[in-house]
Amino acid sequence: MFIENFIKNNFAGLLTVPLSKACAVFEFNTKTARNQISAGTFPLPTLVQCGRRVVKVEEIINYYNSLRSDKEPASKVEKMKMMEIAPAKRARGRGRPPKNKNGGATK
Repeated sequence: MFIENFIKNNFAGLLTVPLSKACAVFEFNTKTARNQISAGTFPLPTLVQCGRRVVKVEEIINYYNSLRSDKEPASKVEKMKMMEIAPAKRARGRGRPPKNKNGGATK
């Protein structure tokens, strides 16, 4: 109930909010959210308006309601367990790629 009132008071009269403000509600890092959007694992549906990524306020409230069961999550750790964050992909190393057995560079 506290979060719903917080959302309604801070986003009163708005239909959409920037991704950074939506991430602040759930204590997401904005860069992590952008990576999850690219991977298709971000839990909220997003839109692009005028070149900016936005989230509907209604979707934020619906997602919050789907997270909580009979009680509020006690900590950030419990919230993160509920959200099933995808593991990060390993980046390719720096420098020249190694050659394969045939003598050519690997792709």
